[in-house]
Amino acid sequence: MRCLVLGARRFSFPRDDGSGKMEGTTLYYLDPQNQAKDEDLGGLFPFQVNGSPSMFHQLPALPGEYDLKMERRPGARGKASEVCVGLEFVREVSFGETYSVPVE
Repeated sequence: MRCLVLGARRFSFPRDDGSGKMEGTTLYYLDPQNQAKDEDLGGLFPFQVNGSPSMFHQLPALPGEYDLKMERRPGARGKASEVCVGLEFVREVSFGETYSVPVE
């Protein structure tokens, strides 16, 4: 899935059950294909997804356009959770324009 990755954050915290640490990378991205389609919303809303700890160092430019490979995995209490299992850098992105909500 091609999208705009705005930023990334590494995380590390102890597991609730005391069995070690939970570590990874959270990606914050925009997916133009899944923009808001509600009369009370305008523009693009950011998503976030987790990936491996090493993913943080696979991001040569932020913000940037990336191809993200996503998978669904069982999460807490069996609820489906989407995770990023791979990414490929496409190009660097710079913001030279401003975007606004359309006025009625």
